[in-house]
Amino acid sequence: MNSASQGKLNDFGKNLVLGFQHLLAMYSGDVLVPLLIGNFLHFNAAQMTYLVSIDIFMCGIATLLQLRKTPLTGIGLPVVLGCAVQSVAPGHCLHVWCHHLCRNLCLFDCRPVC
Repeated sequence: MNSASQGKLNDFGKNLVLGFQHLLAMYSGDVLVPLLIGNFLHFNAAQMTYLVSIDIFMCGIATLLQLRKTPLTGIGLPVVLGCAVQSVAPGHCLHVWCHHLCRNLCLFDCRPVC
C-alpha cells in the first residue's frame, strides 16, 4: 500500500467518524424539541411520532437548501438547520397561562398541566 492510498483510507475513516458525530448531534437537537413540545401539549404516542417525523423531514429539507448557494437561499456549506429550543420555555408558559385562564373562566374542561 502506498502513502497516497493510505492517506485516502485515513481521510475516509476520519470523515466516517465526523459524519456519525454530526448525525448524533443533529438527531439529539432535532428530536428533543418536538418531544418537549408534544409533552407539554399532552400528545399521545401516534401524535408524537408524527411530530418527530415531520420535524426530521423538515430539518432535512432546510439542510438541503443550505448546500447550494443561490440568490434566495443557501450559504453553500453543509450545515444542519433544526428547531430552536428557545421557543420551548415561552410555549410552556403560554400553555400554563391558557390552562389557568380557561379553568378560571370555565370555558371548557381543561386537562391538568402536570
